[in-house]
Amino acid sequence: MTKKVKLAVVGIGRISTAHIRSILQAKEKAELVAVMSRNRSRAEKAAKEYGIPSIYTEYEELLNNPEIDGVILCTPNEVHAEQAIAAAQAGKHILVEKPMAMSVEEAEKMVEAADKHHVTLMIAQCRRFFKAARAAKASLKQKQIGEVIDTTHYLGVSFDRVLTEWWNEMKHLIVELNAPHPLDTTLYLLEEAPETVYAVGGSFSDQLAGTSQATIVLTFPSGKTATVHLSFHCAPPYNERIIVGTNGTMRIKDEKDLWIADELMVTEPYGSYLDGGVNFERQMAEFCEAIIDGREPIASGREIVTLMRVLDAVKQSLDQKRVISLAEKGEGVKQ
Repeated sequence: MTKKVKLAVVGIGRISTAHIRSILQAKEKAELVAVMSRNRSRAEKAAKEYGIPSIYTEYEELLNNPEIDGVILCTPNEVHAEQAIAAAQAGKHILVEKPMAMSVEEAEKMVEAADKHHVTLMIAQCRRFFKAARAAKASLKQKQIGEVIDTTHYLGVSFDRVLTEWWNEMKHLIVELNAPHPLDTTLYLLEEAPETVYAVGGSFSDQLAGTSQATIVLTFPSGKTATVHLSFHCAPPYNERIIVGTNGTMRIKDEKDLWIADELMVTEPYGSYLDGGVNFERQMAEFCEAIIDGREPIASGREIVTLMRVLDAVKQSLDQKRVISLAEKGEGVKQ
């Protein structure tokens, strides 16, 4: 494929604006040709605001349009697998918001469908596309802080009410919303699948039905450990990762600032997460380039199945109040 990739955004909600703007920024590689929402007024509003030529209220009708090359799925988590598989069967490339699916089994079916129909499947793990994450990964490969011993990530935000209806249906809400990014960054930086997963947490909000606070501990075959703390009760918000090595310490603050010891190594401007930013632009460019080049993208569905195994184990650990071995979660799809 040498032409621009013609894309449709499916679902108009909190995150869709970031994806719409990233497509518009990737105008040399991508063209935003349609938007779909079951709420016609939302679709019409987005189309008018961003100059999108076509709107749809039915997903099947959108998939039947041969002019559309790919879809960006910004829909509730529980329909990701169904919609991605339908898109693959229609020959559409797919970028799906995190989490990839509701279970490992769903994720594997998505990968199988994409393989069968020869389409690109990428998961929107957008934190990988910050310069700080990439620089940290390169630094760890060069062993600038020696061998990694431990990494801890604290991601705290403040939610005192339900912001979208489907949140009420999520038993472990904070895991579905906020665990995918820090856990993915952990796996991305360490380049190792964990051996065990243990999680504790609970619901501490009168307004949010699901889990609102959780701590996740991973152990790795190499002896490394990783901890992720998640909270909906943190005001002001706080987002920082610390990586401890045998010869030093690295910190990633607010995803954009990389510190090694007390020296700021990388920083870049970044606005509101929901408005999009440079990481969304790089992510969209990667999606389009992978389609054009006919190659596997960064954060491919195949790769993110491992993350789904971890997320499944987190929820199982919360439910059963025990350590979960990842061997219980299967081996995933073949690489």
